[in-house]
Amino acid sequence: GISRRLMQAALDHAAECNGQWAVLQVYARNEVARRLYDSLGFELVGGMTDLRAARTPRIGQVGSLPPLVKFSAGNWQPLYELVNHQLGGQMQWWRALRREEFQPSLDQQATEWFHRVLGQEQILRRAVQVSPRFEAAVVVNARRWVGEHTVQLWARPEHYGNYDLALIRWALGALQDFPAWPVNISLSTDHSSAQELLQSYGFRTQRTLLTMRKRIGGE
Repeated sequence: GISRRLMQAALDHAAECNGQWAVLQVYARNEVARRLYDSLGFELVGGMTDLRAARTPRIGQVGSLPPLVKFSAGNWQPLYELVNHQLGGQMQWWRALRREEFQPSLDQQATEWFHRVLGQEQILRRAVQVSPRFEAAVVVNARRWVGEHTVQLWARPEHYGNYDLALIRWALGALQDFPAWPVNISLSTDHSSAQELLQSYGFRTQRTLLTMRKRIGGE
């Protein structure tokens, strides 16, 4: 059809310009487009799934937790290393992590302090730190006035189903002290243990964005 011809024309043009790879993103629910890309030789690189709870889930006992370490915005290096390890080279193939995404500026740290003093927003950070490195970590942006809560979660893949679940329970437990606004979290598509636990608490998948690639140049 037209879509296939347009895609093939784009790939041919990229090859003529000495391009090495073609990269695209597609929503998982767009099955028609995914079948087209599969037939053209694109392979899956990875993806991210957005989940949302319409209001903060009410949970009972958090249960036993591993020792958690509170860390500040300035202690960004072990978090940066953790995320690099979790995502790995395959997930970062098309867009590498940038240090500045984890290293807050003085203005950003001042803004965080100001919002906390006003009672508008509080950022909660906890990590499982068995050695000098982080094994798993969570950052909770908890709002008091208006808005939505945001949870960011990372864990080394070898700890999926263990530390990640403990940090989710801690994060949801911490949010019990805040208004029951909606809660949003994004997870790697391979992080199924965390997705299953969140779904048991009433989170629903909003969208899954997949990244695909195809080699069009020589080795």
